[in-house]
Amino acid sequence: MPKSNQEFGSPYANPWIPTSEHYHAVCSLNENGPIDHARALAHQLLVHGRAANEWEALAMATAQVQSVRQIVDGERLHRAARRQLEAERAAARKRHAPGVPAALSSVT
Repeated sequence: MPKSNQEFGSPYANPWIPTSEHYHAVCSLNENGPIDHARALAHQLLVHGRAANEWEALAMATAQVQSVRQIVDGERLHRAARRQLEAERAAARKRHAPGVPAALSSVT
């Protein structure tokens, strides 16, 4: 788990890795179906030490397959979550703006 919010690095570091992963996920799902792909993905999670046991690997693989399905279906949940957090931060800054009377800080 990251120790700080900055440990994920730049979102521009290497855009080809997530693109490649998504490509291979969609290809495998199309070629093999979700059950076989999730089985193979669970095995890879175990082999690479990303899961502690078979149950955890299965849960992680299922979540990843569902995430790919959501992206293919056009859902942009990470984008929506980021926008939500940006709006919450902006509202908090507005509420706590120094030198602005409380009556004016809630005016939009």
